[in-house]
Amino acid sequence: MAKIGILDSGVGALSILPKMFTTGHKVTCYIDDSNAPFGNKKHADLIGICSKNVNKLFELGMDAVVIMCNTLSSVCREVWHDKTSVIAVEPNLKALLNHKAKRKALICTPVTAECPAVVNFRKTHNFDVIPLESLAGIIDALVPDRQRLLEYVKKTLTRLNGYDVVVLGCTHYSLIKGVFKEAFPETEFVDGTEGVFARITDLYGTARGEKFELSIRTSSGGNLYKLYETVKNLKKF
Repeated sequence: MAKIGILDSGVGALSILPKMFTTGHKVTCYIDDSNAPFGNKKHADLIGICSKNVNKLFELGMDAVVIMCNTLSSVCREVWHDKTSVIAVEPNLKALLNHKAKRKALICTPVTAECPAVVNFRKTHNFDVIPLESLAGIIDALVPDRQRLLEYVKKTLTRLNGYDVVVLGCTHYSLIKGVFKEAFPETEFVDGTEGVFARITDLYGTARGEKFELSIRTSSGGNLYKLYETVKNLKKF
């Protein structure tokens, strides 16, 4: 059994849990809600947030830390060069390479939209980038109520109509992937969760016969009830 820390500013950290349930590992989700949202922070602030929070999880005895935040991942290699102990989610842009779709898009936070990986990939590939400033915070607020989330997504993201494939470049969006699919049934939605999980199992395997353990911490010390309730209701999303 490995001790795996998962880091984000909100419920996006939980998006990997349905897969982690099968591993038998001991997982600690650390939600830095005091600094939420990460998506509108300056570069220097993100560097400090990344360093402080990853260090905290290692101090708690984690064998590895998974940054389940595309915004924070955009700066993490400036702080953490070890890709074995620090695993960072990235937008699944490779899904666009072999896709025959005519209209392709990435939706993400403004920081992720401007990160070098996205900017460089866009130079040689034809797809739209749609930065969304407030959606992650809305998901944090409305995640207990799937119907309200569905209504919000349908009403505010009509610009997604007509796209053949959309990459979800924020783990908050990944958490409600089913909501996106219901709101826009003609569109294929892809994210980076599979890649992160594959990396975790490649490095740490699975602990067959071991019972999966989960604990959730927040930097503010609050909102634990909502977070655990969200975990119970993950299948709804």
